[in-house]
Amino acid sequence: MGTIDRFIRNANHKRINFFRTLKVKAFLLLFNKKNQMTANFRHNSVLILRLDGKLGDSIAISGFLKELEQSGYEVTIICRQQQSFVYDFIPIHFKIIKVDHFFEVILTLIKLQFRKPFMWLICTSHILDLASLILSRFVKASHKIAFQNLNLNFFDHHVNENFDHIHITSRFESNLKIMGIQNRKYFNQYFLHYDTNDINKAIQQISDMGLQSRKYIVINSFAGSRDRNMSFALTQKIVQRLNEILPEYLVVSMASQSDQATLDEWKKNNTNKKWMFSSFSDFATNSILLRESRLVITPDTAIVHLASAMNCTVVGLYRVAGEIAEYPDVWAPLLPLNQFKIVYAFNGQLEKISVEQVASSALELVTNQI
Repeated sequence: MGTIDRFIRNANHKRINFFRTLKVKAFLLLFNKKNQMTANFRHNSVLILRLDGKLGDSIAISGFLKELEQSGYEVTIICRQQQSFVYDFIPIHFKIIKVDHFFEVILTLIKLQFRKPFMWLICTSHILDLASLILSRFVKASHKIAFQNLNLNFFDHHVNENFDHIHITSRFESNLKIMGIQNRKYFNQYFLHYDTNDINKAIQQISDMGLQSRKYIVINSFAGSRDRNMSFALTQKIVQRLNEILPEYLVVSMASQSDQATLDEWKKNNTNKKWMFSSFSDFATNSILLRESRLVITPDTAIVHLASAMNCTVVGLYRVAGEIAEYPDVWAPLLPLNQFKIVYAFNGQLEKISVEQVASSALELVTNQI
């Protein structure tokens, strides 16, 4: 059944990608025209298109937003509804426009036509869809920046970087250089802020689970893409090994709301008293759960970004190898090198990752903290 499910998922991904590519090509065939620059724009105004709908990307952009705010820019962000909640935790002033459906994109475009053009439009999307292209092409702005070298005529600037060998924040630095912002000191940091009441409530909930600060390890087994998720069997092996080499620590599994049902099933099948299961699904509580932990283990780059923002110690589980020490991968933890390790599944299959290597990385990081 697993093989059949995987085949169906892959077929669906190919179908979605095919039709998205078809729409993009048709749009570009008709509308890939040069941007008409205008001198009649609102000075120090920036429109950022953040339409990938990814949690990690929304966290990673926080330092860039801080940089723009400190440089005196008025920022507007267009994002998907599903990621918009993250911006409530970014302590920076900006206007946010939420779009999900195609008619919302068109309505937003129409409304923006009646406003004075932006000074800058920045498309930060990694995967261009029709919404990104429509807004990039038709929203009026004096200058337009593409996050990649997309060879599209309606962008007059492109960020030309090797995608494989720079951290995501380096792309924001390139944007700042194009904009002529010289004193750059925030772009390679993450900024999240939590209300004191939310923090206290989360700490109480964590305590009610029987957990003490810095006395537990968090393991997140889910990464959105099913090919990057860890099975119950693999997670169980890692937990058992952690119990053996770090017996003074409890291990806590966490999940987002979409994966909570799976975690509940795991809890029913578990007999290990040193393996606990969190039922927290809200962003603030899970953030504090990470912050209070001794170590975070995850294959999910969104959790890697969140753990980095919380200044955690992290073991990232990645399917693709890279020279992390010399050329940090684009989604690597934004942490000092002594606060994280990456364990690679060199065969590209997360289920075959070395449990012993995960455990030894955890042991080294925890030992270095003591």
